[in-house]
Amino acid sequence: MTNIEKIAIVLMSLIGLVITFSASVLGGFFIFLFVSIVYPKTYKIWEKNVSFLRQKGAKPIAIIIVFFGGLMVTALTSSSKLDTTSDTDNKNKINESEILISYIKNDSTDKSLQNIRTLQESGNKFRRMNRYYANISLKEHIDTVTKTKYWQYIPHIDFFEAQAFLKPKRRKGLIEGYIINFKIDSLGNIVSKKTKIEYSKAGVIEYDNNKVPDVSKLINYKEIERHQNVLIAQEKHKKNLEHFEDECIFSGRCLNLMSYVKYNMHDPSSFEHLYTTYVLNGDYAVVKMAFKGKNLFNVTVVNTVVAKVRIKDCAVISCNYIK
Repeated sequence: MTNIEKIAIVLMSLIGLVITFSASVLGGFFIFLFVSIVYPKTYKIWEKNVSFLRQKGAKPIAIIIVFFGGLMVTALTSSSKLDTTSDTDNKNKINESEILISYIKNDSTDKSLQNIRTLQESGNKFRRMNRYYANISLKEHIDTVTKTKYWQYIPHIDFFEAQAFLKPKRRKGLIEGYIINFKIDSLGNIVSKKTKIEYSKAGVIEYDNNKVPDVSKLINYKEIERHQNVLIAQEKHKKNLEHFEDECIFSGRCLNLMSYVKYNMHDPSSFEHLYTTYVLNGDYAVVKMAFKGKNLFNVTVVNTVVAKVRIKDCAVISCNYIK
């Protein structure tokens, strides 16, 4: 055996050791097996114990099988370890996001989070619906300067709508955007909390979370109350209209008003409905109805009445003929 062959065998043995301890025990075993087949002295031992290796041309075949077998096992094991590492990284990400979500939901001392809650509650009151307490959305980013990871929290706030109840700051203008950036260390501690507020005039300004301006001073609570009253009136009107159309109107006719008119006609059997319209006014509806009927001279004429009909029970409160 030449010196080059000896050096090659030593190098293969070292590679086998490295693979055994760093990547795959089974892969390292295949490398050692490969070396033992290539090395003449150990190959003679294999020939004595394995009948296949005593056949002509068996050695090259054995070398090829063992070599490629070792490569495949090493590759598969390494891939498995990479998947395991990836799963561990994902778990770490999930843990970090859970820490932040818990902090955002439960912390009561962070002034920036207090601002967000105030804005969200004001938005809910303005709209009379709880739409801002959905899932907390966090995104992971890398700082391009420091190359460190941080988490970004963009709260669910419609600042375009909020302009209806948010007063502008004199020099900075209206708030148009609100973002909080968090940094977490390896122990799960929040080590940095920065708030970025975008103003219509001043642009984006960054604050420490506990030095942000108090947005509650910018909220027009009277406007929120006024808008609430408008929505309440609209909701009441909608319910009244649905009730009136379900209970008092049938096939485009107000039956109670028809009965009332027929009762006061000269010839009730001659009644012929033409059309009915109505508008709601508080707790009653103003109903206009046109109809045909015979008068005292037995002549068919067209008449129109306007009546007040109570929404609650469809009762006719008053009824007047109009020309």
